[in-house]
Amino acid sequence: MNNKLNLRFTATLVGCLLGLGALHAQTIQLKVLSTGWEQRTDSTVLKMELQLETDDLQSFSHINVTPYLTSYNQRVALPAIRLNDKQAQKKWQREQQLARRKNKDYRPEVQAMVVEKSNQRFTYRGAIAYLRGASGMKMELQKEVFQKNGKRIQNELLSVGQSKEVRIPVASTPVAAAKPQVTVVERSTVAPATSPELTPTQEVASSRIKYRGTFITPETDATDERNQKELNFSLDEARVMAEITPQMLSLRELYAVALSYKNHPAKFYQLIQISVQIYPANPVANLNAAAAALEQGDVESAGHYLKIASHETLAYKSCRGIYELMCNNMYEGIRLLKAAKAEGSEEAAYNLNLFFESNKPADNN
Repeated sequence: MNNKLNLRFTATLVGCLLGLGALHAQTIQLKVLSTGWEQRTDSTVLKMELQLETDDLQSFSHINVTPYLTSYNQRVALPAIRLNDKQAQKKWQREQQLARRKNKDYRPEVQAMVVEKSNQRFTYRGAIAYLRGASGMKMELQKEVFQKNGKRIQNELLSVGQSKEVRIPVASTPVAAAKPQVTVVERSTVAPATSPELTPTQEVASSRIKYRGTFITPETDATDERNQKELNFSLDEARVMAEITPQMLSLRELYAVALSYKNHPAKFYQLIQISVQIYPANPVANLNAAAAALEQGDVESAGHYLKIASHETLAYKSCRGIYELMCNNMYEGIRLLKAAKAEGSEEAAYNLNLFFESNKPADNN
């Protein structure tokens, strides 16, 4: 009888302790005080003021906070921040100092910060490659709380309201873009190339002309090789995946699906846009996005995409020529298009002829 009572008492005590632990874990709250966006020439920067609310900073090992941007077709992770892991903070600070001494950009995938009991407010600042419309996407914060033994005791997804977007002038010094991550499949990224300033003038003389962009078929990459070997999507299957989870497709597969909708411009442009959102730092994805933007008369977006596009291609020269014409830079636009035509670009020849035909003086006779 006594043994049964002891077992019951022990079970009750353990249950109470577990309940207290769970209750205490729930008191670790994360509050977003303010958010703001900065659109730089080659990067999108998120800045947040946050507050950690807990009565005992010693009750956990550390907290990971990861911001996510979500739209109907993708989910992009910004650099995470790690709170109250002093060892990680020392390493982060050391790597920052080493990078400064070597005059190199330091682009951490995870920041580290220690929050004190007297002041539990802190500032988050993270950057990804330029992402148009980021401030309009749904933003969420994943909060993970870990015990000292490494066990995760909280995993909460917090919704954050839309934030104010601030557009930084092109002349400003760009913020180094952190490595973008897409959650479904890991992607290798290419650092954005530096480029001449692309600032459209106020008056766009030839925006009424419907130019023809020059697109490039992406080369096979590691994701494409894996998909061909393990999944081997047919075009019809790839179309279905593009609707459900486009992140599973390689850039080459996405472009093949886009081409299948060439007679349906709205769908074609949508898939080109999805491609550059999934591969925001890929030069070919950005060149194709620039070509699509030019065909639609979106000069501002085309300028941003051309900054990251590869400048060594004939397609870039042709697209840049259209961009200069649409920015009223006639000399440079005609020069680039004539050079591209001389190298065999059919699109450049078409666009040159279209430009001169559209601007031909009226015959008064």
